[in-house]
Amino acid sequence: MKTNRIFIGGVLKLTILFIMIGATQVSCKREHHEEEVTATITWIEPGISDTLSLGEELHAEGTIVGSADLHGYELKFIDVQTQTTLYSGNATSHASSYAFHEHWVNNVIDTTNVKVEITVTLDHDGNTKSESRQVVLLP
Repeated sequence: MKTNRIFIGGVLKLTILFIMIGATQVSCKREHHEEEVTATITWIEPGISDTLSLGEELHAEGTIVGSADLHGYELKFIDVQTQTTLYSGNATSHASSYAFHEHWVNNVIDTTNVKVEITVTLDHDGNTKSESRQVVLLP
């Protein structure tokens, strides 16, 4: 009978130990819950509704500041009517902030509305934030 009590006592201690380990793992997972990453995009150029003549450079300049590490950005100059990308630039490095400064020479043959769009990737899940400005390009 003494052997049975030792065996039952050992099983009981192991059961309690496994319950404590499980509770510790659950609480650790809760502590490591990731907060939502945010980003602030600040434009320097272009100005809202800027107009550029043939041969002038379209500048896109500004900063992106994240609440944590960001996962790159993409900058595009898009013809609004045809949805054609006239220019595209990007950064793929992880950083908590970026400064972007891109140039493209206006070579359109018709008056064209262009959306200058910056899209930052916030996390590994692919969540993004985008902002844009529209400009007019003259031939």
